[in-house]
Amino acid sequence: MLYVRCYQISGVARRLERLGAQREECYLLKALVLANSEARLDEHAAQRRFRDAILAALNDAVNALRPYNANTALQQLLLALPALRHADVAVRRFWACVHRDRRTHMNKLFVEMLEACLR
Repeated sequence: MLYVRCYQISGVARRLERLGAQREECYLLKALVLANSEARLDEHAAQRRFRDAILAALNDAVNALRPYNANTALQQLLLALPALRHADVAVRRFWACVHRDRRTHMNKLFVEMLEACLR
């Protein structure tokens, strides 16, 4: 099971490497994943504005970093998001198993965040 999770995560990393994703693009993809999480927020309009700002920043970054093929590069980066989300679930399950089996001491805040995501 651990092997499958590691394979999923490394698959996302290989895919982003094949795309030639730059550091700034990866940061913005991470921000987009976090902004598009299933977290329950009271301010849906604020969340939508935040997500739109991240998408605009990603678009600007891709245009600046890849002026000759920006549209294709942006599309390919966005197509990697489902695999990134799938790997996110695998990572959460891994840490939930580590916590459940009490294999190591975990920071209380980390455990609370993990439990909040699994509810």
